[in-house]
Amino acid sequence: MIISTRRVGMLALLLAGALIQPAVGAAAGWTGETGPARGAGYFLGDRTPALLLRCAGGGRLAVVVAGGSGLPRDGDYTVVIAVDDTAFVGVARPGSADGGDAALVRTAAFETFAPLIAALKSGAVAEVSTPRGRYRLPLRGSGKALAALDGGCGA
Repeated sequence: MIISTRRVGMLALLLAGALIQPAVGAAAGWTGETGPARGAGYFLGDRTPALLLRCAGGGRLAVVVAGGSGLPRDGDYTVVIAVDDTAFVGVARPGSADGGDAALVRTAAFETFAPLIAALKSGAVAEVSTPRGRYRLPLRGSGKALAALDGGCGA
C-alpha cells in the first residue's frame, strides 16, 4: 500500500515492481468530466491519474495508466487491465495525455474500448499491470464517472 499519494512515492513503488495499492483518501477516487476535456478516471489524492480514459479527438479515446517511468520512450509495452474475471490486453507507449511523464498511453477508436468501459462501469475491482508492476483500483463510483463518456468521443 502506498503510504503517501505523492507521485514520487507511487513511482518508487512502481519501479520496485511491487503490488501497488493506491491510498484511498478523501480526494482520491473516480471522477468524470464533460466538455472539451471529456473523460473519466481514477485519480490519487494529488490528482495523479492511476487510470484515465480521455477523448483524444477524431472519435478516438486515450487510455492512460501509471507505470511508464524509466521505460525507453520508443518502445511498445503490454498493459493489462483486468476487471473482475476479464482481462483487457493492449499495447501502449510511454506518453502523457495528462498522465505525466510516467504514463503509458494507448489511443484507438472509441469503439475499441467500449467493452472495457462497460466492464469498468459494472465491476467491483480493476487490476492494472504494466512492465513496472501492478496495482488495484476500486470501481465504486466508476459508473457515474464513466457516464461522461456515454456519448462517445465524436468525430
